Amino acid sequence: MSYNSIPNQPIVFKPSAELSTDCGCGGDGFKQLVDFDDEIFFQIESTPCNETGTYGSAIAIQAWTISGSTVTSSAATDLGFFSQTFYPQDMYGVIRVIIEVPDIIGSLVVNVLGASTQTITAAGTHTLYFDTIHLLTNSSINVTITGNTFIGSFVFISLVGVPNGGLFLGVVDADDVNNIVARIDPTITTTDQYLTAGFSMVDVALSAGCYRLAIAEYCTNLCGQYFIANPYFNPTRS
Repeated sequence: MSYNSIPNQPIVFKPSAELSTDCGCGGDGFKQLVDFDDEIFFQIESTPCNETGTYGSAIAIQAWTISGSTVTSSAATDLGFFSQTFYPQDMYGVIRVIIEVPDIIGSLVVNVLGASTQTITAAGTHTLYFDTIHLLTNSSINVTITGNTFIGSFVFISLVGVPNGGLFLGVVDADDVNNIVARIDPTITTTDQYLTAGFSMVDVALSAGCYRLAIAEYCTNLCGQYFIANPYFNPTRS
């Protein structure tokens, strides 16, 4: 699943099989009262899809040594260099890199093309997020690791794209997710893996009643889901 609920946010993900007949306006505890001129904001967490791309066949390394997946530096050197190429299957604006560092003296500098560098100075498993330009399918992403003061070892665990460049959002019938009432083009801001969406009820032509917000599952279906089509909801069933 490409999105996770965050506690205390006005949106909760529940399978359609578990939708109550009272739309949450009864006793199930999940409900939000809104007025026709309200502005709605909510935040969700984006998570990588299982199939986000493939790695290049070769790792570039200089001055340091590699044994299996462990890269080691026995002395500080200006020439220390590690590089791994990744080919995404879709467009991503955020890249997640995980590096495990068993021991370290000095620092490691991690860089993804088009993003700011990040520095590691302590041992541990480091999960780093990089905001990048949106990359077209099959364009390569290159992560490089350098460190002219680095002595120690590290393991490059993974590089994946986080699908938070867009959110396909709409209003559906209280009890039937196939019945799309309105499509919404929200204003989106992102910080690392977190996506904040906002929209004005003034822009959504709804009658008084009880509805649900629905989100297309990005990882499962890139074309259409429950008649929800990217980049917007498709209000017809054709």
